[in-house]
Amino acid sequence: MASGFDNDVMFADNVDFSAGSPVEGKVTADGQLLIGATASPNIRVSTLTAGSGMTITNGEGSITLSAGTTVATTYTTDSGNAIPVANILNVLGGTGVETSGSGNTVTIDASAATPLSFPCDSGTATPAANALTLAGSGSITTTGSGSTATTALTGLTNHAVLVGAGTSTITKVGPTATAGQVLQSAGASADPAFSTATYPLTTTVSQILYSSATNTVAGLATANRGVLTTGATGVPVITALATDGQLIIGSTAGAPAAATLTAGTGVTITPGSNSITIAATGSIMWTDVTGTSQNAAVNNGYVANNTSLVTITLPASFAVGDIVRVAGLNTGLWSLVANTGDIINFGSSPTSAGGSLTATNRYDAVEVVGVVANTTWIVLSSVGNLTVA
Repeated sequence: MASGFDNDVMFADNVDFSAGSPVEGKVTADGQLLIGATASPNIRVSTLTAGSGMTITNGEGSITLSAGTTVATTYTTDSGNAIPVANILNVLGGTGVETSGSGNTVTIDASAATPLSFPCDSGTATPAANALTLAGSGSITTTGSGSTATTALTGLTNHAVLVGAGTSTITKVGPTATAGQVLQSAGASADPAFSTATYPLTTTVSQILYSSATNTVAGLATANRGVLTTGATGVPVITALATDGQLIIGSTAGAPAAATLTAGTGVTITPGSNSITIAATGSIMWTDVTGTSQNAAVNNGYVANNTSLVTITLPASFAVGDIVRVAGLNTGLWSLVANTGDIINFGSSPTSAGGSLTATNRYDAVEVVGVVANTTWIVLSSVGNLTVA
């Protein structure tokens, strides 16, 4: 079925150059090819056409296709080489880097701002060869592992207190093995130290701290309306004064105690809120008599103070033990008169019923006491020569 033409170009019976019987289609130039066509003739002789960025070089029995510029086939990186696959090279971002493509442009950006300098308390650190050194000083050390840098204090002890040393090194105090000891200043030129004495962790309201034993501080229980005293061995205690008039009274045999005063003979004691009133029983109240007459009251005294005679009349009602006193002052003298029917016994000389005792000198004085209720008085003491009538 096949036959040859000039230049030994083979054709088949299905190769139709003209819609009729086969005709010649000579291939006589470098790079010519038989190229099919939709329209008749369906197989034609032609050469390849170079597209953008390509060059075609036809030779005797050869066709050379070349790109217009050099295209890399291997891409060297910091770690390993990348080779395009199916004419595709992936440009992907790593840690802190992101990529984007648009048109014929690939953009590579840092995904976060990377500082170029690091200001410090003193000076500024700048990375060198993409490395920044974190160096420790004094009591500080640094360690690095993987992506982590760790800063730590050195020379630490569990539960110790860190103390500045005036340098980059930190010192430590304690810990103490005794619970309750407190950290105290040792002055401006020394490290603080824990106390020898121990203190309570808690106290209650109104408690007073005191040394309950050597180097042991404890809380002293309080009491309402109390005072601080100590016992026979010096142990402090709050003693309550809860009753009007109570006092702390000492004892040679025991601890001071709260007690009240006891009234003796001739004394009255009246306790009150924050007060004690002490009075003598039967005490005399004195009256300065400037007139010429005075009705006397029991347990009272009278000063006769007039240039004329002062008459003082004893009361009609009196009890055994009631007293009346008279003292002379002025030149008019005085006369003490018994009430109607009563008498005054001056030693062995009684007055008449309703009689009197009269001074003979301006400074004479007398004290009488009732011995029979409502009837009889006697003279306890006197000054001067009194006239009995």
